[in-house]
Amino acid sequence: MTTRYAMSQQLTRLIPLAGFRAVRGAELAASGRVRHLAGPLWLVEGSNGAVWCVDLAAGCDCPDGKAPRDGNGVRWCKHYCAVMLAAGK
Repeated sequence: MTTRYAMSQQLTRLIPLAGFRAVRGAELAASGRVRHLAGPLWLVEGSNGAVWCVDLAAGCDCPDGKAPRDGNGVRWCKHYCAVMLAAGK
């Protein structure tokens, strides 16, 4: 489990890329809405109750088309940020 201090340090690294999505992701991670399945696969319960699949290598299957992308083309939606924080990345 990631400590709050470690999560805050990770969050400061995510904000320049993901902005408010990083903060929303931290809220999801802190409230226990992130569950590791196996390998790079995670499930995240979103704020509206929908469950999204996140692959650390490929991103999230949610419809947030406006989420910023990194150099690999991965969308940094709030669900992806939540997984990055929960995984300690």
